[in-house]
Amino acid sequence: MKTTWLAMAAGAALLLASPAQATCDRGPIPSPWSAAAPLAERYAALAAQDLDGPDADRRIREWQALIAAAEGDARVPQQIVVRSLTWQAYLQGGLDNAASKAAMDRAMALAARAPDPEFDAVRLANASMVAVVFGKLDEAQALLKAAQAAPHGRPGQRSVQGYWEATARNFLAWQKGDGATSLAASRDMVALAEACLPERAAATLTAMSNLGAALDASGRQEESLAAQEHAVVWGLEHVDESSVGLASTINNYGVDLRNSGRFAEAVTVLRHSIDLFARYQPTNLNQRATALGNLAAALDYQGQTREAEALWVQALEWFEKAPQGDFISPVVTKRFAADAAYKRGDRALALQRLREAAAYAEAHLAKDSLDIALTRMHLADVLALEGQVAEAMAIAEPADARVRAAMPEDSLRRMSSELIFGRVVAKARGAAAGVAASRPVLARLSAKLLATDSNARQRIRYRSLVLGSFIALAQMALDAGDTELAFEVLQLISISEITTAEAQSFARRASDDPLTAERLFAYQQAVTARQALAAKRNALGPEDRAGRQDLNAAILAADEDVTRREAELAARLPDFVRRTHPALVDLATFRAGLAPDQVVIIPLVSDSRATTVAITREGLFSASGGAARDYAAVVRQVRASIDAYAAAPGRARFDEQAARKLYTLLFPPALRPVLAAHPNLLYVPRGVLAELPLGLLIAPGRAAGGKVNWMVRCHAITVLSGLSMRRMESRSARAPDLAFLGVGDPLIPAAAAKPVGPLLAVRAGQIDVAGVVRLAPLPGAAAELRQLSAALTAEGSVVLTGADATRRKLNALALDRFRVIAFATHGLAPSESGRAGEAALALSSEGETPDLLTASEIAQWQLNADWVILSACNSAAGSEPGAPQLSGLASAFVRAGARNLLVSSWPLRDDAAARLTVATVQGAERGLSRPEALRRAMVALLDDPQLADAAHPAVWAALSLVSTL
Repeated sequence: MKTTWLAMAAGAALLLASPAQATCDRGPIPSPWSAAAPLAERYAALAAQDLDGPDADRRIREWQALIAAAEGDARVPQQIVVRSLTWQAYLQGGLDNAASKAAMDRAMALAARAPDPEFDAVRLANASMVAVVFGKLDEAQALLKAAQAAPHGRPGQRSVQGYWEATARNFLAWQKGDGATSLAASRDMVALAEACLPERAAATLTAMSNLGAALDASGRQEESLAAQEHAVVWGLEHVDESSVGLASTINNYGVDLRNSGRFAEAVTVLRHSIDLFARYQPTNLNQRATALGNLAAALDYQGQTREAEALWVQALEWFEKAPQGDFISPVVTKRFAADAAYKRGDRALALQRLREAAAYAEAHLAKDSLDIALTRMHLADVLALEGQVAEAMAIAEPADARVRAAMPEDSLRRMSSELIFGRVVAKARGAAAGVAASRPVLARLSAKLLATDSNARQRIRYRSLVLGSFIALAQMALDAGDTELAFEVLQLISISEITTAEAQSFARRASDDPLTAERLFAYQQAVTARQALAAKRNALGPEDRAGRQDLNAAILAADEDVTRREAELAARLPDFVRRTHPALVDLATFRAGLAPDQVVIIPLVSDSRATTVAITREGLFSASGGAARDYAAVVRQVRASIDAYAAAPGRARFDEQAARKLYTLLFPPALRPVLAAHPNLLYVPRGVLAELPLGLLIAPGRAAGGKVNWMVRCHAITVLSGLSMRRMESRSARAPDLAFLGVGDPLIPAAAAKPVGPLLAVRAGQIDVAGVVRLAPLPGAAAELRQLSAALTAEGSVVLTGADATRRKLNALALDRFRVIAFATHGLAPSESGRAGEAALALSSEGETPDLLTASEIAQWQLNADWVILSACNSAAGSEPGAPQLSGLASAFVRAGARNLLVSSWPLRDDAAARLTVATVQGAERGLSRPEALRRAMVALLDDPQLADAAHPAVWAALSLVSTL
């Protein structure tokens, strides 16, 4: 939820003349009293203040004192009282809604006896927004219509009154979920603010931020981010730091970053806004609580659900202590807190919180309020999951009818609610009925996900917001025997950052025209560079104004570059967008594309149940296992035993019991014959399951010779980036003419090196760029690269190690000439790369610290490699905490053109890394498939009695092959 306040607009300063108002159709709103009238001068002085400026409490008291003085003096024009009450109501909106409504009611009653036609549009617009706050949407609509009929208040009127009309129109449309109207009104707000308001008015900032929010609600995520970035930059340069408008705008920008999947940046920005609220608006508990809830949601996306729940509970405490402010935010916050309780298994508390949320909404909002309907739908969902289907249906049916009647079909909020309703129907009336209820909304949502006018981040955002419903719908379709629908949903679930990167790389390689391919690549480079600049700016501290100015200039230049290259592409390749979008295939086509020995394994894990899907040439099969918390608990146990080895090599034991339990959960008995008949396993993990390579699971029984029955003994495993099938080969004009490029063993300054034992423990804690020198040396990395080179010498190779492993020497190479590229160096997760703020590889440098080669830089390369080997630590990690696995370094290399990847899920001992990578490459060179070559390399290593701790999965199981169908 975005931080909002009553008028979502600016202050009474817009009543004053200013140079900017010269472009308005009308000048300042004239007063119906003379300048000599009692209290006229005092009113003018208060009206000159910016209502969105600092110290709202003081300004409320000043307006109240003026009103009291005016009401005690019969000589004072009553229009002064009406206007003063209107501004008091505005200021109290979001702080104390009951007091705001009381002031607005008094203004409306008094206006009948104090005609003020020039101010009518402003007063009626504010009254409309008060009605919206209380959920009285029909009354708000009538008041807005009256404002539009008042002098100078019609839509499109270039006047101060027109600004207030646009503000009220936007606020009402936003609450109704009418994205098109909200967007049009927001554009009017910005145009009128820039034309009619004082040059530095905080209203202009608010209008800019509202435009970003409207673009976001309309599904135009990239435009929304750009608008919010512009608003924040403008606000930092023009608005006092203590302004509530600036803190709210920064918070709204953080929400947009979160919604676009840039969680680490979002957390940084949201924390900054919370700090501003605490410093300058300490008594504004409603705004502070809303901001805290937004931070909690970002943390929840990062998998920090317990921390998020604690923040939501704190926010609820602040809402309870504050005067009645925003009635909707407490409802949404309690819903989030309920979801968190349900995720950790406290179903009773989840139901209690949802009932409380529904009761609060019903007590404070109009009975036909959309938020009542949406909250009751969430309550019905949990009731249905808990088997209370009669009550669930009694609640869900009227709620669904209200949502459908009030919101447009393409509203994401409506579609999310409709999918929840389908789940409730399935629990009450059976899977077939649930599928029938869900199919129409799936068609609309699928069209939105695959639309050629949506971009990668929009698709990923849509998918993430409805992921739980998608998983439930796929399970529902399987229960109903509708495998075609289930497979369609599975493909939508698989849309991710790496699948998008893969599609873009494929489009570039598949182009017949080298110049077009070159321009495609240049455009993608420009977009990636622009995103990296924004990430750097968001990581800056508030005190670094010089750095922000430099980055603002660089971003402006980058925007111009992207626009220019986009125009070039549009002229040369009109179907570029279509080529780079995911495409769905039918199940029969997908099955026919599989080899006879292949099985595709897709886990579907939800809060209430888990299902594993297996697809072969023969058909689609499924079976149910445990629930999400069962999987999460077992994965944590297995991962803990891996991490324990990092801390105590040679002493920590692997948790074989947990590995056996995870196998049992993931592969119920009904699927095991399918698994046994198909040794070539293609795995599509997501969520917590993506944190562990599948080969370390332990199947029932013992392997030959009484050995542990690791899955890797029987299955060659490939991690699929998605379910799309792109079999066209590269049409590159030049095939790679060099066999191998190896980069690694960077120089670590001896004075700062910190040996940590044979396993590189770099996952824990925050490591700033200056702290990278504390990473341990890699004595086996150079030997690994030399051995890889020896295995591929037929076509030539280049190896850069030690002092040669620098950015300068790497960038001097024609990287598209190499068939195999390997990095044997430290890989840093985003939380470990300091101000770089993203996944990175360590290189040598001339200074005191190793250089960091970031994912955004790698994505700008042009590769033509059959595969890239990343034996660096944790190279399978996401682009940031909470992001999907493979969305960091892996996605960057795919975007650059790599067809296959060998990545690690945790820091890998360098002697083991050398054994595994060299043996895998040698096996592939002998004609083995890549997954089979990796499987044999792993088995040979874990069975080697001469290698210390070879049988511990921390040593042999870290590497995964990532590829496409």
